[in-house]
Amino acid sequence: MATQVVLSANSRANAGSGNARRIRRTGKLPGIMYGGGDAPTLIEMDEHILSQLLRQHASDRIMVDVTLDGGDVRRVLIKDVQHHPLSGRLLHVDLHAVSMTEILRVEVPIELRGEPTGVTLQGGVLEHLAREVEIECLPSDIPESLVADVSGLKIGDSLTFQDLPLDPDKHVLVSDPDIAVAIVNAPRVADADEEEGEGEEGAVEGAEPEVITQRRTEDAGE
Repeated sequence: MATQVVLSANSRANAGSGNARRIRRTGKLPGIMYGGGDAPTLIEMDEHILSQLLRQHASDRIMVDVTLDGGDVRRVLIKDVQHHPLSGRLLHVDLHAVSMTEILRVEVPIELRGEPTGVTLQGGVLEHLAREVEIECLPSDIPESLVADVSGLKIGDSLTFQDLPLDPDKHVLVSDPDIAVAIVNAPRVADADEEEGEGEEGAVEGAEPEVITQRRTEDAGE
């Protein structure tokens, strides 16, 4: 997961939302760096460079090299990135300086691959229930994503966290192993029942004019 790009970050003294907006207007991204035995440091870095880097990866949680105020290169994990809900623009970044011998707890995205036989042959519906899984591992062993093959799932079958392709020599599953990641459900039959019910109601409604007509005929006879 390591990248050859070295990002530059500068420390900043002022916190607060107003200062963060001012930083963004200059093309910089406000953030914080912590870990490695140092006190948390408020930082700012080039938003465009980081945005371009993240577009090359499936997840925002990647390992990068960073220099702070022109100092030594440090290995950090992008722990969290805040995006604007509409534009997707980066708003804030959390950097966690790590030791390569330090066990980290991270959330890894889950990707589904393949078309379940329960969908293609049985008309079922695939539901992707869990998008991330929490694991523990060394920084060098953090997977960018976990790809799970769902092509063998039939109706009623599910894939759980314990079925994910984790390396037992490198990864420890933290999430509940029995939680379902994906499941193939049977097609809904309620739609057909509803249509049948609507048809019956239509037949009843259609019979009412005949009753009215009959009554009018009887009235005319009287």
